[in-house]
Amino acid sequence: MLKRDDEIWQIYESSFPACERRKVEAYGPICEAEPSFKMDVLREGELRVGLMFHWDREAFSYLEHFAVRSDIRNRGLGGKFLDAYLSEHARVVLEVDAPKDEISRRRIGFYERHGLTFSGIHFTHPGYEAGVKPYTLYLMTRPAWTASEGEAFIDFLFRRVLKKARI
Repeated sequence: MLKRDDEIWQIYESSFPACERRKVEAYGPICEAEPSFKMDVLREGELRVGLMFHWDREAFSYLEHFAVRSDIRNRGLGGKFLDAYLSEHARVVLEVDAPKDEISRRRIGFYERHGLTFSGIHFTHPGYEAGVKPYTLYLMTRPAWTASEGEAFIDFLFRRVLKKARI
């Protein structure tokens, strides 16, 4: 289980803004109640270098959080880990910020180079914790999804992942 002083938690906290992450205490109940939720630790030899938190459903796999330690980024490890993940999951969905700045465009380009499609399907995410200002996210999928498939995923996201009413 994750602990606040764990190096994986530190990667998670440093890789995602507060509005895009849960509190460490929230993961215990999710792991216990949701058999489709997985927390993978990414390793390079003996080093723990990243994380993939994902939901493996029959119809798709949702890559909720994916990060590599900041001090070893841009060495090809993220692409290697993502390719391995994609080789095991035929239908994948993840969320990205709108392509409004250099960082978000680079992130989208990274996923596109690994076979995902920027769908244009977007929604307002309410944040995981109370008091967060809602923000817009876009879906990237492999293969390309229809609007109705995107809507079905967003319904799943609110109902099972966020456990909140859709806004």
